[in-house]
Amino acid sequence: GGERRGGGGGSREQNETPKPGSSGSSSRGRATKPFRALVVVGARDETTPPRLAESLRDALSGAGVQPENLRFELLPTAAHLPMEQTEGGVRETFEALVVEHVKALVE
Repeated sequence: GGERRGGGGGSREQNETPKPGSSGSSSRGRATKPFRALVVVGARDETTPPRLAESLRDALSGAGVQPENLRFELLPTAAHLPMEQTEGGVRETFEALVVEHVKALVE
């Protein structure tokens, strides 16, 4: 029923933020876009290995993010910080992925 759990009186954002896989309208009638995610990992990342990024991808999928809104990219020559890795075009590839994803969010 109407029983509330936890302390702090609740959060307005909890009621207004769409769930990851949702689309349509929010409680105030505003159109919302589906949750979109880009998971990028370097194949040579020993700090956050690809298996952890794959687990994140799988968790997002399990939370309802639709396949067309969930992109996973494994950069074969990248290590932990692809945005700082200049050799082999890694930084440029990473930046292009991020720019493409952000452009899709604002369209």
